[in-house]
Amino acid sequence: MPKIAEVLGFLEEISPLALQEPWDNSGLLVGSGGEEVNSIYVALEATLKLVESLPPHSLLITHHPLLFKPLKALLWEEYPANILRALIQKNLSLIALHTNFDQTHLGRYVASEVLGFSGVEMEGYVGYFPLKMSTHELASHLKRALGLERIATVGQERYLERGAIITGSGGSLAPSIKADALLTGDIKYHDAMIAKSLGINLFDIGHYESERFFGEILASVLKKHLNHLIEIANIDKEIDSFEPRITKIREELNKVLAKKEELTKEIAILGDDRRDIELKTQKNELHLEELSSKLEEIAKKGKAIKTEKEMKALSLEEEIAKEQVTFANEEIARLEKLKESKEEEIKGYEEQISILSEEQKNIEQAVQSQVEEIEAERTKVFKAKEALVVKMDQKIIAFYEKIRKWAKNASVVPVRKQACGGCFIKINDKIYAEVIKSEDIVTCPHCGRILYAEIQA
Repeated sequence: MPKIAEVLGFLEEISPLALQEPWDNSGLLVGSGGEEVNSIYVALEATLKLVESLPPHSLLITHHPLLFKPLKALLWEEYPANILRALIQKNLSLIALHTNFDQTHLGRYVASEVLGFSGVEMEGYVGYFPLKMSTHELASHLKRALGLERIATVGQERYLERGAIITGSGGSLAPSIKADALLTGDIKYHDAMIAKSLGINLFDIGHYESERFFGEILASVLKKHLNHLIEIANIDKEIDSFEPRITKIREELNKVLAKKEELTKEIAILGDDRRDIELKTQKNELHLEELSSKLEEIAKKGKAIKTEKEMKALSLEEEIAKEQVTFANEEIARLEKLKESKEEEIKGYEEQISILSEEQKNIEQAVQSQVEEIEAERTKVFKAKEALVVKMDQKIIAFYEKIRKWAKNASVVPVRKQACGGCFIKINDKIYAEVIKSEDIVTCPHCGRILYAEIQA
């Protein structure tokens, strides 16, 4: 689950708090940076009814700060203490994005997306755009676009070349406006008189009416990042599939290599056996030479025999030596046959290795071709991920990677049958509704994975 500091860091990226006015109080108003949140909610303001409806351990992001000035007392029945008390009791956190968000998002969005003006250029709070219409035409257009029954205007009917917009209450800034018309809310009499004297037409589009799109804008930004997270999670799944695919392709080659290695080991064992046989043969041949010398010596002794007893002893010695010669010759013959058998086995294994080597060569060519195709595909996917990551906020990426360390390819999961697709535990109706709306980045309260609603075919 994300921490307040991580969410605040992300919001800081899209709308720096340093842009807020000195009198403003945007930022973390209630809570702690180390707190984890289950859900994030967006609203124009923090009301008691809204706060009481939120589940514990949630984060509320509002446009208007709940606290503007230092409080001298906290009276639970009065605003804003009643709301502060509810926030603290439910362990809710509160962040405000006010004048900084006006400059980075709200003014441009209302001018271009809501009112449909093109070529909007922001200068601080003020959004400038070409008009090319009369005051009557502009008033009618504003009523239609904002759903207003009536609109208060200041100034004479004329043709307008350039317009300006300040969401909320910006009438006091009229003297600094470089346009024919200013669209803003809460226009006061004194500000209206100054604008009229400067030849600037004023159109009161309402404070609430011009700022009520805050939630819509921020939800859109969060939803865009959620869609990017789903996309990057799918890319990571594809990236992680490449190595198993290459391993699968190499399976047949690895089998051939393993068989060759097995045969090579068998040849080595047979080679050792053959050397042992050769040593035994040499030993028997050496023994034969010794026996031959002994028989020659016995023959010489036979010529010098004088008694029958000596004759018998010599005959027995000769007989034993001849038996040993016979045994040695038989052993040499047996060893030769065994050696030939080992050599035949070695030859057979070498022939198999030769066949396998040819097979290996053919397989390697096919494998190399397939691996090159996969590597090219992998490079393409990596580039797609890099392009996506560049467009995304790095704090969101860090948040995603943090979850991915333990969740692997199940860090961003769909909700199926109202259960998390990662831990398979059912989520409550409120969180499920938030997932379906897909306006915020919602995490599973049980495992912390990022959730999204799966589109049913």
